[in-house]
Amino acid sequence: MINNPFDDNGHGTHVAGIIADTLSAYNTICDYELIPFKTHDRNGVSTLFKVSCATYQSVLDSVDFINDSWGFFGQPSPILRGAMDTAAFNNILIVTAAGNDGLNLNNQKQYPACYAYNGMDSIVTVGATAGFGKDQETGELYPAPAFFTNYSPGFVDIMAPGFQVESAAPSWQTIPTIERSGTSMATPMVTAGAAIAFCCNQNDA
Repeated sequence: MINNPFDDNGHGTHVAGIIADTLSAYNTICDYELIPFKTHDRNGVSTLFKVSCATYQSVLDSVDFINDSWGFFGQPSPILRGAMDTAAFNNILIVTAAGNDGLNLNNQKQYPACYAYNGMDSIVTVGATAGFGKDQETGELYPAPAFFTNYSPGFVDIMAPGFQVESAAPSWQTIPTIERSGTSMATPMVTAGAAIAFCCNQNDA
């Protein structure tokens, strides 16, 4: 159905729920609006045309942030890059997942995670943590990278919890919440954090 964001996979609802839960955990003075775009089918498969169209529609809808909890390997699509360039030109921050293959993105690039904007902070790529590790010398705890997260000091900007994250499930799954793991789950936490920071900055808080 055209313009029907019904989630027949469950991934999008889980991601949106993480954004909503993170925003609701902070008592800010801003109102937030989430706009869902249906880009992937029930099997989690999409096309570059569909995600590019959603990016352009986000620009038309004057959003401040785009959460891209998806990615693909292969050649960097000029069609998608054009859409993302348009978003960047309109001061939209794109927060995207690093991917779940345990790979060094310097050696095998995934997009949109590996798009680069020289001199422009227009994209943030997010890896996933899972619990904590302990420094053998100091004994201090640190967030440990999840075994599945893609990594790269050049392309991955920040990491957030992405292991067994509980969030909303679509009504057809007959359960209110479900746990999922992946950089897709870490990404919306960063998107929500960016929205909170943006709100505070706009209101001199």
